[in-house]
Amino acid sequence: MPEAGLITKNKLVVVTWQMGITGGRFKHLDTLHHNAKLNEVVRLARGELRREPLLIYAAQTLEVRAAVAAMDRLGGAVCVWGGLDKQERDRALEKFQRGRVRHLVANPAAMRMGVDASRSSTVFYLSNTWSAETRAQSEDRPEHPKKKDVIAIYDVVVPGEVCDDCASELSVKRNGTVMTKRNLVRALMRRKETT
Repeated sequence: MPEAGLITKNKLVVVTWQMGITGGRFKHLDTLHHNAKLNEVVRLARGELRREPLLIYAAQTLEVRAAVAAMDRLGGAVCVWGGLDKQERDRALEKFQRGRVRHLVANPAAMRMGVDASRSSTVFYLSNTWSAETRAQSEDRPEHPKKKDVIAIYDVVVPGEVCDDCASELSVKRNGTVMTKRNLVRALMRRKETT
């Protein structure tokens, strides 16, 4: 018998919605609206990272657009995502690399290979893709052979939110995969009961 709340013929649908909820991208649905991850990055960009050029990754197109809109007010932003042709992508990357804008917001899949984002030494992931290879390639974009700065990479997790449940459960991996899924479902069901 399936766990309560996860009855679907397509698990990908459930997981995609969970990604969207934890990324705060469903702005048109009041009950699912939150942008705590993006708000945290904006807070850091206004505060202790106010002089840093930031590379911000988001797996969903709507997350990319929301992040560009928010970061554009903080020193300008360009985006790289699958909807751009090569010339548009190259222009956006050049603007960022030359310092004409402070922030680069990108989809990790669009930044896999042949892209230089070495101006940034601080990277935020609002959400991830399904591919470990894409993640590894996107993490390499700020690197450059002549660069001496340490690169800091952060996965944004909001305490007390669904992404916190997921991150803490996955980091523990108690009693194998089946138990991890059950514990995660229990945590999500407890969250549902308290809202």
